Amino acid sequence: MHVRLQRLLTASLIEQIAVRERTGRPIREHYLQHPWEVPFEVTRVASVRELLESSLQMRLDDHSQVLRQVMTTLSGGWAVRFHAQDGVW
Repeated sequence: MHVRLQRLLTASLIEQIAVRERTGRPIREHYLQHPWEVPFEVTRVASVRELLESSLQMRLDDHSQVLRQVMTTLSGGWAVRFHAQDGVW
């Protein structure tokens, strides 16, 4: 987590606003502006297409994992229904 916060701080995407002392490590509080905008140049991708594809791939992986879990619990028949919007699916 610390590494990710450091990346966000370095890119000026978040701001550290307070440090609360306690036994052990201090608690650092951060501020996130709304709307949250991430400049393309601070991402690790080579193109906007790669950024969008990686985001879409993660969502598809999550959905397929849930679908696999549900399908393994079904004892009867099942079907998959696809919907197209404006001829695109």
